[in-house]
Amino acid sequence: MWAFTPQEKRGMLFLLVTLVVGGAVLSYQKYNPAFAPELLQGNFSEAKSLGTARPANHSFSDSVSRVTTVAKELFPENGKLNLNTATQEELENLPHLGPVLAKRIIDYRYEKGGFDSVGEIIKVRGIGKKIFAEIKDYLILE
Repeated sequence: MWAFTPQEKRGMLFLLVTLVVGGAVLSYQKYNPAFAPELLQGNFSEAKSLGTARPANHSFSDSVSRVTTVAKELFPENGKLNLNTATQEELENLPHLGPVLAKRIIDYRYEKGGFDSVGEIIKVRGIGKKIFAEIKDYLILE
């Protein structure tokens, strides 16, 4: 009844394997919040022969110290951002906030002359109770 050519079979097998591997990666990331893909990205130096690449010699401790340094630059000592002075880049580093929501927060802050309370951030379009629950512990007003 269903007759597929060998090329069609290979195509379907490729799609199936890609779907399974992609699903496995997504579920791993979902259930392992400490997963940091930036640790997997090593510096690759170009090899001289035929443009092949190989990983540079870096230790795990170098990667950890690099991530720690970046984290210290992004968040102040107390680990909280002042909602009335945070930059767009700082806001983008909060969970579930991308460039669009960060820009909306800054626009709202500019239009209203600042936030009166941390909870007022819910009035920003796109930020509901769920996102607020995720980011409220990172925010303060000073």
